[in-house]
Amino acid sequence: MPGELWHAPEANFYFRINKFFPKIERIFKHERYFNRLTIRAHNGKIMYYLLSNNYQTISLDKINSQWDLEENTLQFLKMINNICIRKEKELLKRHMQIFLPHLCTYLPSLRLIEDNRLTVNLIDIYNDHLMLPIRKYYELIDDNNDQLVNIYQIIENEYFSNKQILHQWTLNEYSNATGYFSFRKIFTISMSFYSTLNYIFGFNMYTNNQLNIQRSIGNINPLYLRLQYDLTKQDENIYLTPNIDTFINHFGKMGPLTATILATLTSLAQPKYQIIEYLKIFYKEDIHIKHPELTQKECVELVENLARQLETKLNQFIDFDVSKNIVSQLVQNSTDIQQLSRLNPLYYPWL
Repeated sequence: MPGELWHAPEANFYFRINKFFPKIERIFKHERYFNRLTIRAHNGKIMYYLLSNNYQTISLDKINSQWDLEENTLQFLKMINNICIRKEKELLKRHMQIFLPHLCTYLPSLRLIEDNRLTVNLIDIYNDHLMLPIRKYYELIDDNNDQLVNIYQIIENEYFSNKQILHQWTLNEYSNATGYFSFRKIFTISMSFYSTLNYIFGFNMYTNNQLNIQRSIGNINPLYLRLQYDLTKQDENIYLTPNIDTFINHFGKMGPLTATILATLTSLAQPKYQIIEYLKIFYKEDIHIKHPELTQKECVELVENLARQLETKLNQFIDFDVSKNIVSQLVQNSTDIQQLSRLNPLYYPWL
């Protein structure tokens, strides 16, 4: 990926393909069908990659631009990992870093995406309980488009009243108390970390196909992240749907959830890391890709406007006491029905 060589390589920085296994699996993952390839590397490690073929879902003139946007976002997140997150004591002691899937684009409509066989999507956990509330939601929204709170309450109370699904799934996965509480703690920290990044940069990560959970440790691995340029459409809060809220519980919200949000915001707001200056580079490149009709001057003005808005948002968190009050309000509003009812239906806010 462009920019990978700007930093010292890690021990597992690359691998050379030694063999493609002849068996190709057809699997359903991330709400799509993929062919899964099995690869043996030069060091003997067996690796699994998804063959992503996007020509069926995206028009040909948009394939390259969409993937360029995603890969530029991944490059930006890789830089954030190195220049900020791995240097902050408060984040390091929580083992926080941004998950970055290895991927290789080798044709305009084809690319390989690293697959972790231990991940499970939230949709897979909720799967047996989804169809009826989704169908009912769209029936109600057609008739009562202005009564979002009432619709949300009807769906939650009558069609999806079970708020223990995630809790029950975790109990089935981890038979002992140590495994359960370790998983819940790491899930809470990871959820708060990515929710904070979404609050600042606007990645649209709350759609359920983004929330891929590692069964082994509880980390969340979001996919298909792209920077948001229309800040008016950006999420202005942090959201916890009923099942996640029940699973994390009150003590998790007041403890690791609040602490991780506070640590992440105060770290990103430090002037020494110059996050906004790095963002300007990626904003300028991505706006050229997304809006080729803009002149150089218009592009620069748009980038500067975006940078000023984000800088104003980040500057609130330089002072620790002010940050604490804002984060406390964010956590308090995370389960507010008024907020959840106005969410994009693809977030399935009643879950």
